[in-house]
Amino acid sequence: MNPSDLLSPFDTLSDAATLSGLLSALLCVVVFRSVFCCELPSVVCQRSAQNNKILANLPTLRSYYRYPVWGRSGHLQTLYMSLLRRWAPEVNYRRERLTADSDGGLIILDILDPPDAKKATATVLVIPGICNSSQSCYVREFVQAGVQQHGLRMAVYNPRGTYEITTPRLFRFGDTSDLHVCVRKLKAERPDEKIIIVGFSLGGNKALRYVGEHPEAPKLIAGVVSCCQGYCASHGTKYLQRCRPFYDSGLTRKLKNMVIRHAERFEGMIDMAQLHKANSVESFDRSFTCAVSHYETPEDYYKSESCIGSIPKIKVPALLFNALNDPLVDPAFLPMNAPLENPNLMFITTRFGGHMGFCEGYFLPELGASLHWHERLFLDFCAAVACG
Repeated sequence: MNPSDLLSPFDTLSDAATLSGLLSALLCVVVFRSVFCCELPSVVCQRSAQNNKILANLPTLRSYYRYPVWGRSGHLQTLYMSLLRRWAPEVNYRRERLTADSDGGLIILDILDPPDAKKATATVLVIPGICNSSQSCYVREFVQAGVQQHGLRMAVYNPRGTYEITTPRLFRFGDTSDLHVCVRKLKAERPDEKIIIVGFSLGGNKALRYVGEHPEAPKLIAGVVSCCQGYCASHGTKYLQRCRPFYDSGLTRKLKNMVIRHAERFEGMIDMAQLHKANSVESFDRSFTCAVSHYETPEDYYKSESCIGSIPKIKVPALLFNALNDPLVDPAFLPMNAPLENPNLMFITTRFGGHMGFCEGYFLPELGASLHWHERLFLDFCAAVACG
């Protein structure tokens, strides 16, 4: 036997020290995550009987949000949500092709009924974020969980442009006329069933503006959720340009690609050369939105269609939700004191979570966890309103 093949006591000690070091490092990560990577959300609301009943039925709200060791970064949470959350089971929607009141255009509403539709306690109408649709992964997971875990009927309003269009019109972030057509359809199918709206990101603006402004909303809608929106487009677009040009550029690219996909519908209405030059959301709205609508300037558009002025008028239970480290939203502009003036509102914030991120787990999102923390909270709220 070659002497070099023999293990010396020092080799054994070295291997033991390496293993001990790895175990110690792993233990430090576990302790750090358990102690420092968790938080209870902050809640602002009036202590009314209605709110007390809803809060008592939100188990997720009483649990810690436990984020990964990298989860304090709003940028990483947001990038995970937009770039890596790419898989979800297919959903066999029932598609309804509706006609818009405003211009006779096509509105696409996708519905997922529970196995026993007669036992559904409510319908949840989802409004996706900017350029998202019923096929976006987070929407598919949210919809399936609503049906399977809570027995809810789930529907998704697809903003114009995410699928085919039949008239020269794309979604506007605060226009609610198409949304009202979808609400009427759902109410006509099941007149006695409550309808709750859940709006993600830009969809939250549309949801709050609808329940606050539309005269029929208090009779048709039982509750509303707004997730990770900025409440005032004028302030939000300036914040993106000044502080978050990376995200501003990404959103602008999405919007331009949507117009390009439907370019034949807008022939002669817009200057495509100017559109291609747009390098911010505001310049996109100047070259496209103002050109195809009645707005003279982006500022007119933002002032008219932001929900910030609609919030005091909301007459149904409303959950407003934001993370304070959302890189797309200025935390200084969040209307966190709005519930002090309107007893129907509750404003819930977390310090961490990013823009619709809210991952859970040590290093990677927990295996088998289709929903993120905030999405479980929203379904709790929907179930509480449905049973209220």
